[in-house]
Amino acid sequence: MRRLRPRRRTPCRPPFRRAVTCATYQIRASKLIGSAVYDPTDQKIGTIDELVLNADGKVADVVLGVGGFLGAGEKRVAVPMADLKRGKNDHFVLAATKDSLKQMANFEFKTASTAGSGSSAHK
Repeated sequence: MRRLRPRRRTPCRPPFRRAVTCATYQIRASKLIGSAVYDPTDQKIGTIDELVLNADGKVADVVLGVGGFLGAGEKRVAVPMADLKRGKNDHFVLAATKDSLKQMANFEFKTASTAGSGSSAHK
């Protein structure tokens, strides 16, 4: 009967405890949420409040808090993640104005009784 030996690590197999780093095109959700969003003229138009994931677990939409002061009177709208770009000084830029975002339908989270993750103004 043949005796099995434990398998050795080869150079192509990394050790089990290895630090994982993010690629330059990746960003952690904790860094994205709370970030300011600017229009193309570098005027602040809102902040990222939430991320909405699709069925594949990818970020489909970002929910922005627009207007208001210290959260009072703030409107929450959802925009596609693909519309959010990186601008100068690592700002997040959206090709929209604060006024156009205020005209969008309000984003509302559905409760467990209505079974869903949320609703958005765009389709």
